[in-house]
Amino acid sequence: MDENKSNAQPIIVAHDIWKSYGKLQVLRGLSLTVYEGETLVILGPSGVGKSVLLRQIIGIEAPDKGYIEIEGERISNMSQKVRFKTIKSMGMLFQGSALFDSMNVEENTAFYLRQHEQYLSEKEIKNRVANALKMVGLEGTQQKMPSDLSGGMRKRAALARLIVYRPRIVLYDEPTTGLDPITAMQINDLINSTQKELKATSIVVTHDIKSAMVVGDRLAFHYDGKIIAIASKEDFLKINEPHVQAFFKNAIITPEYLENCHD
Repeated sequence: MDENKSNAQPIIVAHDIWKSYGKLQVLRGLSLTVYEGETLVILGPSGVGKSVLLRQIIGIEAPDKGYIEIEGERISNMSQKVRFKTIKSMGMLFQGSALFDSMNVEENTAFYLRQHEQYLSEKEIKNRVANALKMVGLEGTQQKMPSDLSGGMRKRAALARLIVYRPRIVLYDEPTTGLDPITAMQINDLINSTQKELKATSIVVTHDIKSAMVVGDRLAFHYDGKIIAIASKEDFLKINEPHVQAFFKNAIITPEYLENCHD
């Protein structure tokens, strides 16, 4: 997405978000705007609270101070009915995939449809599940249990569960953590193909720089509870900010690699 956002619609706005857990202050006045149809990647070292913002956006937690807007309306001001509808329009890929251990792949993938779209026939559900699994390269795995799947396959199954109900906002929490480089790149490709399929607005939280360069339209850097830098991925590499430069110091991002990220 072009760095010029003058014609783009803000979909998610975080304004002056503060969040602490006991004496641990995690977010310290974090502000951020995410625009329609873009993939924004939030980078930063592990353990600095990058994922906390996702929990505020999807409504799992509430900020101590500040507010989140989704499509122009504050979550805190929404009626219960509107909040439920808004949260239904979101999907989140959790770091651990969060599959139900007692359900097979088909049951995990169909869970949302059976809970919230009960007007669908069983045949329609099975067809949508099969199509979602095919899209992530897991066709024929319907009867497998999560314990039968590798880490990469569990991520794919969790992506299928998102695709099947077509959320307009997708949040990814460390999608490539714990995966080998080849599997991580496959997940990156799936994030991109999912974005094209759903035409969603996405936030990806990661400390994986190469992943960020492959999937991101813009990159933001989280440090000390705030977003201290944000730019297109091309311009992000040129940012003269000590914490950003230190983060990139050991990453080998060549011009050729950056050019390949456009393909």
